[in-house]
Amino acid sequence: MPELTKAMELLRASFNKHAGKDGNAKSLSKKELSELLHAEFPGAAPECKDKADKFFKTLDNDGDGVVSFEEFVSFAAALTVICAVFDEHAGKEGDPKTLTKKEVCDLLKNDSFPIQPSCQAEVDEFFNMLDGDGDGLVNFREFGTFVLALCEICRKN
Repeated sequence: MPELTKAMELLRASFNKHAGKDGNAKSLSKKELSELLHAEFPGAAPECKDKADKFFKTLDNDGDGVVSFEEFVSFAAALTVICAVFDEHAGKEGDPKTLTKKEVCDLLKNDSFPIQPSCQAEVDEFFNMLDGDGDGLVNFREFGTFVLALCEICRKN
């Protein structure tokens, strides 16, 4: 079976495994989405209720209170792109699981990135905003949190 076909089947199987437990097999409730994220992304799913609610609202594009298969696939595609961008820039100066300030600067110079700093002070400020734990590196979770917040801002505008 071709790789892309396998990937599509895996998306459907993951969705179907968790959808319907609360009644509607064509969508994920907040609880079902939480179970899916904990099963598929151990340690990466939002732990606190406020973050989980905000994440759910971000995925629920039409605001109907559930995540449809289409919304789930959009999330999976966006996450794949986020991973590719992170992986393309991370590790050039060391750990492939983190971004250094220089790697973030290189990422920002990409024309397709929505934020273009005009000076080093803006790069420093942006990096410090991304580096949630203050360790001088940006891990994937910190990067993903930023991208999710950026998506939420764009969605509101």
